[in-house]
Amino acid sequence: MRQLPRGRTAITDREHWFADLPRQDSEFAPFYKKNGWAPHGYYKNKEYLDFHFYRSNLFRKYGTDWNATFAELANQRLRSWGINTIACMSEDTPISLHKTPYVDMFGGNPKRIAGSSGYWRKFPDAFDPDFPVEAKRQMAKRKSVGDPWCIGIFVENELGWGNELSLAVATLCSPPEQPAKKSIHRRPAQKNIPRSTS
Repeated sequence: MRQLPRGRTAITDREHWFADLPRQDSEFAPFYKKNGWAPHGYYKNKEYLDFHFYRSNLFRKYGTDWNATFAELANQRLRSWGINTIACMSEDTPISLHKTPYVDMFGGNPKRIAGSSGYWRKFPDAFDPDFPVEAKRQMAKRKSVGDPWCIGIFVENELGWGNELSLAVATLCSPPEQPAKKSIHRRPAQKNIPRSTS
């Protein structure tokens, strides 16, 4: 499973926002992280420091073995709440205990449908010949592949599907070289359906 910066709060230039922020040379040092250049937002093209308040609070509550305690409690809480699956991009430690089924996901850089907009990014073009190649490459990196506790692997996350016509319209609005658009033009011929000349 990949480690994501989830739960972290950027503190550079904001230190005065937080009461009693622990010193960086204290026992809370592991909860600080220096990040590289941000691609967008306030920290665009800046290096910045962040702090993981959630994990530091678990450390305060449970001590040095906080991560193992948290993982066990997370699995217990999920069951008590009637939740039977851990979502993709969740913390790795509760998943590693193999007490609750989970789902995983992978991203990658597939060709996008040019005419799409999406919420986060344009929609991936599954008709692009490189799409299965990239999917296999990404799957080869996943520890979840072959794990009987993993019940599914998503391709990307929070895709902008739109309504029932959005992808079709986006594909038709794409340039002629778009693989998904080429696929639409091939289908009538494959089914021996005459295409309109208009």
